[in-house]
Amino acid sequence: MENTMIYTLKQITIPLNAPEDQLILDNTLLMVLEHFRIAKVDYAKNVTKYTEIQRDIVNQCIRNLESQGFLEKYTNTSIKRTAAKLKKSPEVHKHHTYYQITRSGILALNNINPKRYLAFLAEDCISYLEGRKGSQTGGERESKLVKMGLINRDLKLTMMGKKVLNEIGGK
Repeated sequence: MENTMIYTLKQITIPLNAPEDQLILDNTLLMVLEHFRIAKVDYAKNVTKYTEIQRDIVNQCIRNLESQGFLEKYTNTSIKRTAAKLKKSPEVHKHHTYYQITRSGILALNNINPKRYLAFLAEDCISYLEGRKGSQTGGERESKLVKMGLINRDLKLTMMGKKVLNEIGGK
């Protein structure tokens, strides 16, 4: 328990080093896992199509998520639309390596909320979200917030960025 940190906000204690922490720090992983929550069963090329993330990055994310136990290989020989929600035909035979989200993956997604994001933000990042100047160089701070999915590449707040800002009482 040496590496476990505790973050307290409004009397809520959040232990860090939870399985979903890497998802908070890397929005690309989060987007891929969210896709699997919707699709249930899918393959890398199709994930690329829906998320608009480069295919090699999607493959890296899938390997990472599989190693963490959030995804697993789908072993059936054919796939019915009831299993793969984004399939257009009633049943297809596998020509790719398909993956499905695990219970751990669903639980990790359910544990991600604005309070958890706050545990990873330095004061200057919070100030930046609130619209004030911070001490860290803008590029580093902005790239961290983009990677976390709190602002987009145009430096506008994302939906999660707005939720985090709302959590800290900003407007």
